[in-house]
Amino acid sequence: MRLFRFSYIAIVALVIVVLHGTAWSGEIGLIIRNGSTLSLNDETLYLNCLDVQIEDGGILDLGNGLIEDSGRIFIDSLGSLIMGDGAVRYCASFLPPIFLLLLE
Repeated sequence: MRLFRFSYIAIVALVIVVLHGTAWSGEIGLIIRNGSTLSLNDETLYLNCLDVQIEDGGILDLGNGLIEDSGRIFIDSLGSLIMGDGAVRYCASFLPPIFLLLLE
């Protein structure tokens, strides 16, 4: 009985560690820093499901451009995202996020 209880606790702890590591481990694919500006105009930026971070003082101007397969977009309080006529297409997922966490 004692071995079963230890095994159960070990498995629960392992699941918590694995889920905690994957739930908050987003990979930043593009960082726009203070004083930097990225203008897409009519271009397409493929991000392969990576995240975008716009820091304070950074500007992302889409114009008529497109961000394809984006992960999450983080904008600091003084960062700017200017959409214009552009668009952002996020990564498509057919599984709910909890299943994706379990598959990683």
